Amino acid sequence: KLCSSSLSAMEAFLQCRGVVRPPAVPSIAARPTPNRALRGRLFSADVGLGTPSRTGGVVLALGMTLAFLRRARRRQEREAAWGLPAGSRGIAQRVGQVFELFSGIGGLRTAFQQACAAKPLSPRWRAFETEKVCCQVHCEVFGSTLYDRNMKLKDLLSREFGQDEMWRCWIDKLPDEAYEGADLWLMSPPCQPFTPTGLKMDIDDKRCAALKHLCEVLPRLQAPPKALFMENVPLFAKSRARTVFVEALHKCAAAQGLHVHIKEHVLNPVDFGYPNTRERYYLSAVFDGQQGEGADDLLPEMSKQAQRPIREFCMAPSPTLREELRIPTDLLERAHAIGLTLDAATGESLQTKTFTGNYAKKAYGEQGLSIAGPVLLTEEDGWTPRGKEATCELNSAGYPLRRGVTNCRHYMAEGRCSFGTSCKCNHPEGKASVPSGRFRKVGESDWKRVRYFAPQEVLALQGFPASYSIPDWVPTKQQLMLIGNSINTHVVACLLKPILARLE
Repeated sequence: KLCSSSLSAMEAFLQCRGVVRPPAVPSIAARPTPNRALRGRLFSADVGLGTPSRTGGVVLALGMTLAFLRRARRRQEREAAWGLPAGSRGIAQRVGQVFELFSGIGGLRTAFQQACAAKPLSPRWRAFETEKVCCQVHCEVFGSTLYDRNMKLKDLLSREFGQDEMWRCWIDKLPDEAYEGADLWLMSPPCQPFTPTGLKMDIDDKRCAALKHLCEVLPRLQAPPKALFMENVPLFAKSRARTVFVEALHKCAAAQGLHVHIKEHVLNPVDFGYPNTRERYYLSAVFDGQQGEGADDLLPEMSKQAQRPIREFCMAPSPTLREELRIPTDLLERAHAIGLTLDAATGESLQTKTFTGNYAKKAYGEQGLSIAGPVLLTEEDGWTPRGKEATCELNSAGYPLRRGVTNCRHYMAEGRCSFGTSCKCNHPEGKASVPSGRFRKVGESDWKRVRYFAPQEVLALQGFPASYSIPDWVPTKQQLMLIGNSINTHVVACLLKPILARLE
């Protein structure tokens, strides 16, 4: 390595020969230009190519060496500013700043960390979120500095980019300056305008205001992101909002003289070995100066993974949570009375329905119990996931039909049986029986042996690592709501790896 004195001497020599201009080293926050042609033009201007020189090839070689050393020095300054190991290259050079839009409880940040597990990175981070509890959880989990709405926007924009920031703000109210300078955008806009049970107003929904604002801002940015990742519900793929967003990406690329490579996916965690259905739309975009088909490099790792049963994601018994997660009997009774089927999982189940933000909310009644997420059938203790059940038919009350054996005298006399599905007797009825399976009517015999999933169990089913936990001061039902509005971090991590590889 050449020491700084040698570098200074070389610069002085070339300046005396009139080959290079005095260096104007850009600030640490300056972003390297992704356009290779433009980099070439800047490089040619630095070393004075095409100018007459008596030293000929020697001066040219020295000039090229000087340009290389300048780049190396700038890289070392960036590494020192970002707290990276000396000599680290690759992703660290290109992902120095990340914006996490609609951050929630930090699912996208967790996925980023999982994607970089083999080569940990510490980029400067700025999260944007509206909900107060989400901001507080994010700050406590990741140690971010909270900037609330009470802080003047002028003061917020005039300060330097911090190492780890959380902005509690209205995304659609921020000026363009707030979105300048990030290398990577991670975003998960509100999905309600595109869900089958919503108002289906698409981009005209007021909850799309922030996404519309970002579509307007992107083409105007002086320093737009080098890559972008988005998550939403599958119906977003056919929405007008998706069309507007993709157009904004192309306008942004054209404004910078670049090309954008876009890859869209609709993936399900079940295909990655998770026993929980959460089919989602994902968009990956990378800006660079290369033409042609570059989107194939953004395909995720899709090696087939063995299905894991529910019991592998369940936690040890918790006396505190046992009562909180018990489903109210009156709710089960009303659901049974109107014939609702529930997604009742056992320890051996290999698939369950999506957890939503309405999970475990009693206010949504028996209908919410049926559509907001799965429930867990347990053993006699009311907590441990039930083992493999024998294949049999159940009557509409949830008791076994065992034709050819003696009728249960308790059931025949009282209309109920304390032994439930384990009873060896027959429980006849005039109505058609329903098979024992994933979706079933939960009969009276199981009303004391069914519960909601615990927050840590839902986190595990959505790919979060065991080290992630929501603070205890957040009520259990609110924790379930926050997690239900989050993402499957494992699937997103698989999608982020190709993006980060393209940024090397």
